[in-house]
Amino acid sequence: MNIADGKDKGGGPVQMSIEQFRKKLLDIKEISTLPHVMVKIMEIITDENSSAADLAKEITKDASLTAKILKIVNSAYYGFYREIVRVSDAVVVLGFNEIRRLSLAISVLDMFGGRQRERRFKFWTHSFACAAMCDILSKEQGPYDKGAFTAGLLHDIGKAALDQYFSDMFAAVQTCMEDRSLKAHEAERTLFGFDHADIGYWMCERWNLPVSLSEAIRCHHHPESAQEAPQLARLVHTADALVTEFMETKGAGFFEAGKEQEQNSGFSPEKKAGLLLELQKRLKDSKGLTSLS
Repeated sequence: MNIADGKDKGGGPVQMSIEQFRKKLLDIKEISTLPHVMVKIMEIITDENSSAADLAKEITKDASLTAKILKIVNSAYYGFYREIVRVSDAVVVLGFNEIRRLSLAISVLDMFGGRQRERRFKFWTHSFACAAMCDILSKEQGPYDKGAFTAGLLHDIGKAALDQYFSDMFAAVQTCMEDRSLKAHEAERTLFGFDHADIGYWMCERWNLPVSLSEAIRCHHHPESAQEAPQLARLVHTADALVTEFMETKGAGFFEAGKEQEQNSGFSPEKKAGLLLELQKRLKDSKGLTSLS
């Protein structure tokens, strides 16, 4: 379904105002409502009389969601090294909110297939790596924010929506990035006046997701603008920057970091090297996890 694939007379993507784009985005059937299983899960979470058993029972009705939750929980990406074999155990050990967040993230990511398998694989790889780095940083900095993993996992969901449903606009961004040596969000703002962080935020608003999560997504390129949960926004911003650099260099250069890198990242060379070594370990131990895509 590609509702924004029309072209103007010059052959380029149709130009839309921010409000026109937002309306088109939220009119997409697959985006306008959350998957049925997530609606039920959210109902259980908000019901004061519900129990861990109720949540586990609802999740296990969806075999695919169950398998993916257990795979993530038992992966090194997540950093939880005790094997969990049942959803009910995961709910008890990790808590209502954490399992809800994981269920939400998986359900949302499942909505986006992407136009090219290679791009989808890169998107999932970056998303999981960012989630892992959020988890690492949160545990390092304290107090541990259990929402960090999910915020990292969903931070670029707006980019996936742009790719899948607005392909001409997505292609224009890629061209602009190459021609002007811009980052994705910079090219998007240059071309449209908004970026993928805004798109992700608009979807979160439609789905009535927690403010801290939606704000972290909206502000992950400019965390200084966050007001409700600035610490989480900064966490995602830092994790995204570290992972992007790591992926681009495939780990090269991190262990020879100079003063410029220290100033840009806020970490000493030694601290940064330690963080990236932990990320490298999780990536190595979780090679099969991107098969979820």
